[in-house]
Amino acid sequence: MHYAPEGVPPAQMNTETMWFIYGYIAMVSEYWIVFARELDTERFRKLKHVESINFNIKILEDITNGKKKF
Repeated sequence: MHYAPEGVPPAQMNTETMWFIYGYIAMVSEYWIVFARELDTERFRKLKHVESINFNIKILEDITNGKKKF
């Protein structure tokens, strides 16, 4: 599908779909990043043999919550 092909007058171009897709990605990407971070954090917390990762996550959470200064 060509959204803005070359050699077509601007009056005949149909770019609404392209901008809708770009806008949707821009609005939803922030939520997916937060969602993926939560999934990743929960997965690492379940691992018992990776104490250093849990420690690093705890430090990052303390920094984000304002309990520690970076």
